[in-house]
Amino acid sequence: MIGTFRRSYSHVSVPAFGVIEIVAFGWLALGAVVHRLPSGVPGKATESAPPTVTTNAVHNLTADDLGAFLDGRVPSIMQRDDIAGAVVVVVKDGKVLLARGYGYADIAAKKRVSPEETLFRPASISKLFTWTAVMQLVEQGRLDLDRDVNTYLDFEIPHRFGKAVTLRHLMTHRAGFEESLEDLFVADVKKLTPLGPLLAAHLPRQIFVPGTTTAYSNYGAGLAGYIVQRVSERPFEDYIDEFIFQPLRMTHSTFRQPVPEPMGSLLSRTYFATSQPALETQWMPMAPAGGLSTTGADMARFMLAHLGEGELDGVRILKPETARLMHAGQVDYDAAGNGFTLGFIDESRNGHRMISHNGRISTFRSDLNLMPDAGFGFFISCNGPVNCGPVWQHVFDRYFPPPGPEPPTLASAEQDGNAVAGRYLTSRRIETNGINSLFQEIEVTAGADHTITTDGGEGWKTWSGAPRRWREVAPFVFQDVNGPDRILFQRDPNGRLRLVGAGWFVAERVDSMWSNQTMFVIYLVPFGAFFLTLLAWPVGALVRRHYGRKLRLSRQERWQRWIVRIVCACYLAGNIFLISAEGWFRVMMIVVVGLLGTVFVGWAAVGAWRSREYGFLTKLWYVALVPICLAQAWDVFHGHL
Repeated sequence: MIGTFRRSYSHVSVPAFGVIEIVAFGWLALGAVVHRLPSGVPGKATESAPPTVTTNAVHNLTADDLGAFLDGRVPSIMQRDDIAGAVVVVVKDGKVLLARGYGYADIAAKKRVSPEETLFRPASISKLFTWTAVMQLVEQGRLDLDRDVNTYLDFEIPHRFGKAVTLRHLMTHRAGFEESLEDLFVADVKKLTPLGPLLAAHLPRQIFVPGTTTAYSNYGAGLAGYIVQRVSERPFEDYIDEFIFQPLRMTHSTFRQPVPEPMGSLLSRTYFATSQPALETQWMPMAPAGGLSTTGADMARFMLAHLGEGELDGVRILKPETARLMHAGQVDYDAAGNGFTLGFIDESRNGHRMISHNGRISTFRSDLNLMPDAGFGFFISCNGPVNCGPVWQHVFDRYFPPPGPEPPTLASAEQDGNAVAGRYLTSRRIETNGINSLFQEIEVTAGADHTITTDGGEGWKTWSGAPRRWREVAPFVFQDVNGPDRILFQRDPNGRLRLVGAGWFVAERVDSMWSNQTMFVIYLVPFGAFFLTLLAWPVGALVRRHYGRKLRLSRQERWQRWIVRIVCACYLAGNIFLISAEGWFRVMMIVVVGLLGTVFVGWAAVGAWRSREYGFLTKLWYVALVPICLAQAWDVFHGHL
């Protein structure tokens, strides 16, 4: 989105408060807005941050103690964050220790949440079922983790970097795909597309060499589910029913969308706030990546099966060696082993190894955490917009506290904080659409108290929306000042600094020239220019009318003025609507505006410069429009808009 604005009123002289001054004032106001954007310059540290104080008292993990603890915490958190309903399930040593429903599944009907009957949509936790299905076929010898996935497909994944994508790459989110949001969710079930054609039509571009960079991918999970479907020769939903749900007696679970009756009537409603009407259910066309609907009780059985190395109540869904392979670390980013298994996020917390996954869809928020060495599993799902994951962290700290005191802040905190300050672009990004990449950066700032702060999307702010603060507890390892979460900074094989968070999340530092902030200014200033150009049109007419002036333009000059206005209006509309525009609008932007519009503006600039009716400033304005429109056309193509 690039551009400038144009002064198109009369060539005759007007008083000092004329259109040029009005437009200039607007331009300066826009500049003031740009100037107020965060600079990202780290502050100077002056004192060390105290270590976080934690209690290491050990509480007995019993149903009574856990129930009393949750009953005291969950309702208050739900009230604070305006969450309508939640389900919490805890398993321990092969049994369900606790299953609780809180609040409402349907506020209007006063229908309360039931762990046994209320269906929640745990979104990306669905992937664990897809990966389990893949491992079932691997142990049968029907799939190979390290074979080119094209072996199993009826369309081709290009070898853009000369290297094949494998199932191991898909399961560790290292296939190199960029993110894609197009048709990721739909509200109308009629827009659900069969899995194969959907994947073939929405093949994302590879932006990393397979196997080199973790970039979380819904498409990769969808692709794995389609491979399960093709190799098993049955629909994906049928396969999961027959080989996972039925053996585990998960009788209230389905990947079918919409949820069939009678289960459909058990699906929880979802709310932005308890005082607002329920939202329409969102469906995920790429079902293997997030199409599951299930109850807390059913998720307990799935957790128990994985904690039992594939066995529950004498029934196996995986052989022990297959389950151990699936749970084994595959990608490690630090000495603690944080990274990915074959499908699970692999983390070390409070001295325990944890394999986990979370999920976000519409306003459902869910977390699943397994601690194999303690036979412990925890699942929570909420039907509100705020993540209820902190509940499990409270439980974890109460029953599995850190083995010792928190490490102190390092003396190198100020120096290292300044070294890592900057902007980082997440590897999970939409790279071929320049507009969307503006919203995928994390800002790291060195604070005045020997801490650093992070600001960005979900996970990089506190629950109140403030930037999160971190202190250095090991060389270039920073811990949240209010909890156990850690991030670290390290060099990639090319020597570039990268941020690793949540055990697996990767973001690369970007040069200031190509940072979110710089690109935002590049987009914002032209946007304002187009707006002010169009604003000058009626303002100029009013000024001329007030002073009794008329434009004395030839027919060609009038045509040129109209064409320039149309082009500016199209650019402005494109800048506003392009992110969510349909295909026809994109074609209009590229053909009408990106190509023809720029040519016509050049023609108008030549005519304006030759005109005897225009003053110097107006001529200069027309000429300035040409490079701006060329830049806009370049943006359309370069940003793959």
